[in-house]
Amino acid sequence: MIEALRKACYVVSMVVSTETKECFICRKSKSPFKCGLCESALCKSCSQFLNHDELSFLTEIPKDLSHDVYCGPCFDQKVFPQVEAYNQTMESAKNVFVYYKAQSKETRLMKRSESPLQVNACADRDETVLRLAFLAVKLGFNAIIDVDLVSKKVRDGSYKILTWNGTAVPAIVDAEKLNRQ
Repeated sequence: MIEALRKACYVVSMVVSTETKECFICRKSKSPFKCGLCESALCKSCSQFLNHDELSFLTEIPKDLSHDVYCGPCFDQKVFPQVEAYNQTMESAKNVFVYYKAQSKETRLMKRSESPLQVNACADRDETVLRLAFLAVKLGFNAIIDVDLVSKKVRDGSYKILTWNGTAVPAIVDAEKLNRQ
C-alpha cells in the first residue's frame, strides 16, 4: 500500500515538475537539464551525467545509454546496471589469454571454429589487443588466438601517426590445463 502511494506521488511529482520547469527532485525553480529517459526537468546538482568515453569499446551504444543527462531513479534502474555489466566485461577482457600468430606451436590443438574478429583504426597496440579481447568476452570466449597486428602510418596534417589494425580468432582455453603444463 505504501509502495503504491509512493509510486503515485512520484508520478504526480514528475508531471508537476515537467510542467513548471522546476527540478522534480529538489524543487529548484531553475532546472536547465532534462532526463534523457523520462524527460523530467533537473537542476545540475540532481543530474547524473554519463561520460560516453568510458563506453568507447562498445560497437553499438544501447538506446538507454545514448543520452548525456539522467535523473537519479532512471540512472539507478536502467543505466547503472548496463554500465556495471560493461565494466565487468572490461575486467574480464583484461584477463583474456592472448596468443599471437607466431605462437602457433602452443595453439595448434585449439579449435578455430569461430570466424576471426577484426578491429580497425586503434590508437596503439595495447588498445587493439584489448578491443579484440573485449569482443571475444562479449561472445563468451576467454582467449584470442592467432592475433595479427598491423600498424599503418597515416598523415594527419603535418604529423604522421600510427594506426593499428588487428585480427584474432576467439577461443576457449582451459586454464587448469595450462597451469599443469
